[in-house]
Amino acid sequence: MVRKYNARDALNWPSANFIGFDTLFRDLEQVINNGVDLQAFPRHNLIKIDDTQFSIELALAGYSREDISIELKDGKMVITGSVQDDEREFIHKGISTKSFRKEFRLNEDTVVGDADFVDGILKVSLSKVVPEEKKPVLVKIN
Repeated sequence: MVRKYNARDALNWPSANFIGFDTLFRDLEQVINNGVDLQAFPRHNLIKIDDTQFSIELALAGYSREDISIELKDGKMVITGSVQDDEREFIHKGISTKSFRKEFRLNEDTVVGDADFVDGILKVSLSKVVPEEKKPVLVKIN
């Protein structure tokens, strides 16, 4: 009889072989057990510029710079937004300005650069900077 492996099996085997990835495996297990929080709002793009440069774009029509904050903490970039109540009477409100919190887990070598907000799009630049001590080293054999 051939045993079928499921996602949980695939998650358990590498944890014994990878040191220092505890939080990654814990996060993956949480996704498997609890489902994925798609964080559908606000919509966003992840753009690869080259092997070391990336950007994240969030569609934030109806928000101003003062309504948005970006915080870096514990390997995560958290973008939050909150707009003061609008006193206008809407016949139809198709542009959402609800409060949101969007988290992006960052690799330890990822550096957050500039953040620009133009025409309702928040663009955050990211760079992957590998320190010299993490670059491959050729070991001389005596």
